[in-house]
Amino acid sequence: MSSIKFFLGILNSLYEVMCRQGICPELGAILRQLTAYTTFHFATEEKYFDKFAYELAVEHKEQHRQLLAKVNEFNQRFDLER
Repeated sequence: MSSIKFFLGILNSLYEVMCRQGICPELGAILRQLTAYTTFHFATEEKYFDKFAYELAVEHKEQHRQLLAKVNEFNQRFDLER
């Protein structure tokens, strides 16, 4: 399975769970999977930025940091509210 299909699968699972009414036990597992995959994907991408001297690497890495911070914040809020 390609990485984009894997990522979209996680997002689809998250969407399906969030559309349901009530408490959903699998939401925590999906969020952990999203966090792990996002971290893995960004690290892999940044390795190639460095390897091929991508000219916009600094800006793109900052976007990664900001998005990962949002994902982590969402996880923390979820953990505190359940």
